[in-house]
Amino acid sequence: MDKSEFSSKRRALVKNIPILAAIFGLQACVQFQVKEKDLLLQDAPPESAKLVNGMQVTRTYFEHSGRQIAVSIGTRPNSEYIIIYCGGNAFRVDQDGGPILESLSPYADVVMFDYSGIGRSSGRSSVANLKEDGHALYRFLSEQSYLKNKKIIIHGFSMGGFVAAEIASRHLLHGLILESTAADVKGWVDSLVPLLARPFVRINVDQSLLGLDNVEVLRSVNVPILLLAAEKDEQTRISVLENLFTSLSLAHPRTRFERFDKVGHGEVLQHPHFASVLNSYLQSLAIGK
Repeated sequence: MDKSEFSSKRRALVKNIPILAAIFGLQACVQFQVKEKDLLLQDAPPESAKLVNGMQVTRTYFEHSGRQIAVSIGTRPNSEYIIIYCGGNAFRVDQDGGPILESLSPYADVVMFDYSGIGRSSGRSSVANLKEDGHALYRFLSEQSYLKNKKIIIHGFSMGGFVAAEIASRHLLHGLILESTAADVKGWVDSLVPLLARPFVRINVDQSLLGLDNVEVLRSVNVPILLLAAEKDEQTRISVLENLFTSLSLAHPRTRFERFDKVGHGEVLQHPHFASVLNSYLQSLAIGK
């Protein structure tokens, strides 16, 4: 699980314990247990990852629109692929980069970055800046020759799926991986409201978020797309990914859908079968399927 997003869920759990206790206390005695690990999270920076032989991690910054964007780049000699990883809305390389790098580095060079206003990047976090950050990152990597002679894959997780799609819509790439994301924000948010509560709940979504639409943005993108879904995901329900798959498949017959059992939001990359799924996808890129 994306630890930064999981930490928010943990804070919400602790905050709501008195409310939950009051509700359940009307019917029976309920006991809650809060463990130390629920409150004190350990960072997992890139340096904590177990790397394949020859992999080196470079930390750097690039500037665009008056902002400094922090980037970590894992490279090794003769790597055929490079994966540009777009994390969730609360992703921080220093907190969450280690597990990502460890999972992806056996197969490719790996690029991770902090969005504007998050982690070590300066500026303000906004939808517009997320999109600009993605495009500016691609240009920076291209100018610094990190993309030269590489097959380029964009990997977007959760909210980062919209950033990945935005990059894919304007730049050369060979593959696109969308993990635990959605077709659009409105449908995503609505899916989190229990069915019986929907007649009584109205959710107003900011106009800037309503403009995020992966299906529309990817309409003209012609690369194999891999969708990764976690069956125990409570933030991006598997039905949301199924709807995205159905919509994308109409225009993109090379779209694949893979579901992973017993894991939740942000845990797919650590699933025992993820390696075989990624290997199969990379092989399909190599032969042009």
